[in-house]
Amino acid sequence: LVSRNGWRDGVVIAALRENRCLIFDEFPHFKQWHMLNSLMTASPGQSWYFADNDEWIDIPKNWRMYFTGNIGSRHGGYSTAEKMASRVAGMVLEVDYPSKRTELTTALALICDRDGNILLDKNDQAKLFVLVNDVFPKLRALITNEKHTVPLSYRTLQNLAEKLVQRHDPETGAPTPRARGTKSFDQALLEEVLDSYALWDNRKIKGNIVDIMTSVGLLLDDSVKERVLPYINPQIYEERKEIFSKMKGDFDKVTAALRGYADGAQISANTLPQVF
Repeated sequence: LVSRNGWRDGVVIAALRENRCLIFDEFPHFKQWHMLNSLMTASPGQSWYFADNDEWIDIPKNWRMYFTGNIGSRHGGYSTAEKMASRVAGMVLEVDYPSKRTELTTALALICDRDGNILLDKNDQAKLFVLVNDVFPKLRALITNEKHTVPLSYRTLQNLAEKLVQRHDPETGAPTPRARGTKSFDQALLEEVLDSYALWDNRKIKGNIVDIMTSVGLLLDDSVKERVLPYINPQIYEERKEIFSKMKGDFDKVTAALRGYADGAQISANTLPQVF
């Protein structure tokens, strides 16, 4: 985009001429931002000199460039260049993780049909709530200072839902919202979260993830037992499995709260069992 396309008539120049704002996604993974320095300091509503064409181009009054990305070496990108940092000072918007309520709303939308009917069974609904409400905050705290971690985001929820819910017929494309029924919730969760860390071969974090999830009733299904046991003491695993096998009543309360929430009700601390 910048080093090879340079300041010839490429994407940046075309967007400028056509009054199309630009979004540079994952900008820390590129180094040649110095080529944008003069454009970054140019004022909207004025003319900017495009040297390669010996041409003056009017900058539209509302024209903007947006740079998005995870900043810092722990994310595998380059450090933000000093010249670039000085030019965006005072214009940085830091976006944190969404609230639990927002994530839960998104999670529910991903497992519902168009009429708002939840497509997963009660047990899976309760597990999804525990994942968003309890596990996500703990895992994010765990990986905050770790290098090369897999972020937990809306993409995580979307990928998990796609493993559990089929929205369209793969051949015709017609809407067919239904539970896939090809794998358990724990299988899908293990593939989406735990297996992702194979990219970094970080066994320590895998063990911590298993410990957190099994402590709240996740990854205790027989379908993932053989995959989980290498990361947890077998005795602790069996103890937790026995404890949560006796909590079906509590899971039903979570499910009832989720169904009410899907219909617009509020979830309060008094709505759910204290264990969650």
